[in-house]
Order: sequence, then C-alpha cells, then structure tokens
Amino acid sequence: MIADVEQGMIAMLKSRWALLGNGAALNEFDINLDFNDVLNTPAVAVATEKFGTTFSTDETIHVEPVISLYHVFKNVGKPDQRRLGIYPVVTGCMQILSGQDFGLGIDPLRVAGGNEVYHEKLKTMGLIGYKCDYRTSFDLDPFDPDSSYSVALLSEGLNYYSNLIQVARDSITYPED
Repeated sequence: MIADVEQGMIAMLKSRWALLGNGAALNEFDINLDFNDVLNTPAVAVATEKFGTTFSTDETIHVEPVISLYHVFKNVGKPDQRRLGIYPVVTGCMQILSGQDFGLGIDPLRVAGGNEVYHEKLKTMGLIGYKCDYRTSFDLDPFDPDSSYSVALLSEGLNYYSNLIQVARDSITYPED
C-alpha cells in the first residue's frame, strides 16, 4: 500500500504539472542515490522514511506512514531570489496533494511539515532542496496463513528480493477467501 501511495503522489504531481507547468517537465530522481541522478530540475523524489503502528482490540494493525516529498531546484542566486520561485512550487504541491487518497481507501494525505535540505552534493551542483512530509493512515488485517491474500502479499516481497520477479507490488487484489 505504501508504494501505491508514493506512486500516486508522483502521478498526481506530474498530471497537474503538465497542465500548469508551461511546458516544463517535472523530473524524478531517486533519493537513495544521494542526489547523484538529479540531471534536470525541477525534480522530485518520494520516500517513506518512517511509519508508526498501533493495534486495535481485534488485532488490526493501524499503519501511519510519513511520506517525504523532496523538491530540488536550480539555485538561481541570492537566497531571496531563489525562494521567490521555490515557495510557490512547494506550497502548490501541498495544495495538490493534501486531501488525496488516490482511490486506495487510505485516510487522505495531510501536510505534516517541511524543511530546507542542506546537502553538500546539492551545493556543489548549484541546487537547492526542500522536503515536505505528508501523513496518512490505513489498516492491515493480521497475517492469516490460510488466506490467499496474506500469503500472496508476503510471497510477492520475498520473490522480489530473491530476484525471482522484476517488479514487486505492496498491494494485491484477490477475491475474498
């Protein structure tokens, strides 16, 4: 489910950006590559860096991920000049993403805060970064070894990390058992 939320965020931003970006493409990068693959700006990356859980009396697991959206822009000069364009984009993304559930049955995304990203690689490349955190939540049923869904979901991840499949999913739709 978490990967579906991350993908939904990127897809939503790209679709809105295409309508509003005056022909400028919204590029993606992989935050795990330490900003080494930021070739064109503006660029975004999404990563779930932490999540909390609680359990209900019926042992349902309530998952509360914090999903970070990284924004990278070309540093256009003095701090006051570069922020003239950054803040409208960052706050615009907040407006686009806040309240979205992407049809996944999750609680709508809500902005949880943000901060400027200080990283030597960005400075060297003449770039500036911002990170905005979003929160959502959803429930997971406890693992049931007799459920085809539970077994299929766990098998999906294990097969991916065993190199048996090329693309893994973290949500699978199966008919009720």
